[in-house]
Amino acid sequence: MNENRFDKKGAAYSAARPSYPDELLNALSEENIIAPESTVADIGAGTGIFSLQLARLAGSVFAVEPNGDMRNEAERYLKSAKNVKVINGSAENTGLDAVSIDCVTAAQAFHWFNKAAFSEECKRILKPAGAVVLVWNIRDEDDPLIKENYGLNKVYCSGFGTLGEKTGFSRKDPGVVGDFFGSLGADFKRLTLKNNLAYDLDTFIMRNFSSSYAPTGGAEKAGYEKALKELFESHAESGVVQYPYITECFYGKI
Repeated sequence: MNENRFDKKGAAYSAARPSYPDELLNALSEENIIAPESTVADIGAGTGIFSLQLARLAGSVFAVEPNGDMRNEAERYLKSAKNVKVINGSAENTGLDAVSIDCVTAAQAFHWFNKAAFSEECKRILKPAGAVVLVWNIRDEDDPLIKENYGLNKVYCSGFGTLGEKTGFSRKDPGVVGDFFGSLGADFKRLTLKNNLAYDLDTFIMRNFSSSYAPTGGAEKAGYEKALKELFESHAESGVVQYPYITECFYGKI
């Protein structure tokens, strides 16, 4: 897993990244992927956004995160969730006991994992008939604002690439996901939902700087922030811009 890519981004990530639609949580409950007595391991939990939502469904949740900055933010964010424990661990080495987990989740994180090692770790920690849930909030690349935002990313963010370019994952052809579930000997289902947000200027800026590829200093950072402000102003109505996401979830039992 890429433990250091989100250094010093915890606060921005927590403030500006979206949570996941209620329809997703309802589906996982209704299909008995997560039950009130379930123990869930949320891998690559980041600042705990999905872990907090999972706490409403499950008996207990382990928020597993290797990055210290993100983990510290998760401790703060999840303080009120008494059934969530934040632990230092990675997708490939969670530190959890063997055959102790009913459901493994990875929200906005699977694309950073070593897929083969993560598969073996899932097999080790999951109980028989345990479930795996992979979920992303993906910006709608057909939206004019997102297209222009990506154009700025290509200019100012040297590490920028779409999720598909970096990981092999594509909404149109999610082959890496199918290969992963195949390695577990599991079939999977796919759920696609709209998850649109409205951002004010500060949150719009934070959303962009929460990305792993965003510049962290110097002229590149200053130029990027100036260009983002101009982009916001060109699209804003009543002080906000509509920022469309699509939630993609893949889930199945092994």
